[in-house]
Amino acid sequence: MSLYPKNSSKGSNAVREFEPSSVVMYENEGSPLLAMILDYKKNKYHLINERGRSVDLSPDRLYPFGIKSDSRGTTSEREVYLRSLRAEADDFAAKVDICELWALTNEEGRDFGCLELCNLYYGRAEPVAHIGLRLALISDQIYFKRRKEAFTPREQDVIDDLKRADAIRKEKLRIQELAGQVFAARLNDASAPLPPELSPLLRLLEDVAADADTIDEKKLKEAKETLSFLSEALKIELHGTLPQKAFYLLREIGHFDGRVNLSIIRHKPKLDFSPEGMEQAAMLARQQIFDGAGIADPSKRIDLTGLDCLTIDDARTKDMDDALSVEQHGTGFRLGIHISDVACAIKEGSLLDGEAMRRATSLYLPDITINMLPESLSEDRLSLKQSVSRECLSFIFELDSSFKIISSTIVPSIIQVKRRLDYDRANKLLDEGDRDLDLLHNIAATCEMHRFESGGIRIHKRDALPILKSDGEVALEEVDEESPARSLVSEMMVLANSVAAEFAASRGIPLIYRGQEHPESEPSSSIPEGPALDYAIRVNLKKSITSLEPLPHATLGLGAYCQLTSPIRRFADLCNQRQLLSYICGGSPLYTEETLQNVLNHSEESLAKANLVARESKRLWLLRYLARRAERDPVISGTVVRVDLKQPMVELDEIYLIFPVRTRGLTLGQSVDLRITAIEPEFDILRLEEASARAGR
Repeated sequence: MSLYPKNSSKGSNAVREFEPSSVVMYENEGSPLLAMILDYKKNKYHLINERGRSVDLSPDRLYPFGIKSDSRGTTSEREVYLRSLRAEADDFAAKVDICELWALTNEEGRDFGCLELCNLYYGRAEPVAHIGLRLALISDQIYFKRRKEAFTPREQDVIDDLKRADAIRKEKLRIQELAGQVFAARLNDASAPLPPELSPLLRLLEDVAADADTIDEKKLKEAKETLSFLSEALKIELHGTLPQKAFYLLREIGHFDGRVNLSIIRHKPKLDFSPEGMEQAAMLARQQIFDGAGIADPSKRIDLTGLDCLTIDDARTKDMDDALSVEQHGTGFRLGIHISDVACAIKEGSLLDGEAMRRATSLYLPDITINMLPESLSEDRLSLKQSVSRECLSFIFELDSSFKIISSTIVPSIIQVKRRLDYDRANKLLDEGDRDLDLLHNIAATCEMHRFESGGIRIHKRDALPILKSDGEVALEEVDEESPARSLVSEMMVLANSVAAEFAASRGIPLIYRGQEHPESEPSSSIPEGPALDYAIRVNLKKSITSLEPLPHATLGLGAYCQLTSPIRRFADLCNQRQLLSYICGGSPLYTEETLQNVLNHSEESLAKANLVARESKRLWLLRYLARRAERDPVISGTVVRVDLKQPMVELDEIYLIFPVRTRGLTLGQSVDLRITAIEPEFDILRLEEASARAGR
């Protein structure tokens, strides 16, 4: 009996006719299934498939093989029959050589039906072989292109591309499955080894967790698929954004610990020097005399080793690049500001010069120090260490008895540091009346007074440094920039930099100058003194700019300014030092304006990246400190510094970061107690709500 509808035509759009109990194939979401025709109703065939399920499908979805089964069987017997037939067909499919079939057909360049291909391949079209060949063709993704019921042999170059893609896909799947096994072991034992072949996958997940600069849409898609696979394989739920999911997984398997710095992964600053760079640094570190910047003859250096030079730095500092001296001279004083002569060691265009330019600056992070120059130079041969003679560029000032500067000179020199002080020790000695420090402090105070009289702006900023202790805990070190010792050193550096800028400007020497326009307006007089006013002053300042021509600097109150007092740590300072030394020793600058601009352009991106890493890393470790503190006490105080946004901004005590608070009705300068409701340092998440409010201060 035919199940073909009686009123249907058999023209070009004729509906396929199937007999009862005919075996057909249809596809469900790309998977081929065998089924048996049972009935025809309402323009659809009613079938039972190899899984024992009943379905109703339109005729155009069915493909016949000329097989009929016994229609009198039960549903269970039909299912068994279909499964047996499928198993037999799968055996045929596994033995089909699709490449051989392609070789038989590719030269004709036309479409083939499955039945025709079966006859070509087997020389006949037995039903089970027909089913097996069709299963093989459907699963093939390389040799034949499918268009509805037609199969077209592909071109050789297309096949080669598809083979490569298929190999990549299979390798990716293999790596995912391996990762599933290894990560499962790591969930039980964090010391379980991570095979080297998983390194690319781990780097991908690290980059995604850090939202790295180098990540693209293709890698994001791969990471999303991998995380989905691993989440299911490991039976763990991963919540949040894609970076959060990657981070949580890597933390769960012990690949990330509490010290991981995502900013380093995100921006990838250069951590290591090339072997050639290290070799060059070692060679330079052994040299007794440097011959760069036109000073091959040591006699050109003034011997200042008899001066009582001292350094003042943080206790942890190893790369000391500035020293100070002061002595009575007639009725006045002679001040010396001595800067390590890095220019004579690192020649322009050398291998180390290129490595320094690519770094642009040294990074001092709580978890790692990334030097601009190798340690053998930055922390040893070029560092102004105590009791060791060092080459310097010295700024010598003659002052009268009231500390007014009468004259200044800039000379290459050799000095020897007699005292190495940290800020705490220097402050203590100032309190005790140390003569040299007292003189230096008075000179610095006089210079600062003159700057403010010229329009300089005093900026107060509370700051804290996170210190990573050996046991992994984070401690805070409050930085008082206005302490006597820090103010002294800061003012001496401003003085040397301003004199260098004036020296170059008066002679038309291109330098990397720094300037800053005056603020367009003053903060409102209604803002109370304290953190709120300090914040208003800071945000009102114009951004500092670089130029190869001298510019006024509003905050410093100077007509010209540059930076060259940290040549060990900043590449721009090294370039400026080279420029001055070349002029002083040889009568002409080293860099033309065009060359210096190119140098600036090449180092600008690295400098911006390094500064970003420094800010993000400091913020990360401050929040990690706060997270541990919140375990003991979730309440922290702060001062409202801004109220013109949707949520008030509060500067938090202890860590001095500014965050929004979920509350209303706060006023500028008001002190508030805040409760930490959520904190995730790695993703810069800190949620605060008002715990209570106190009277404004």
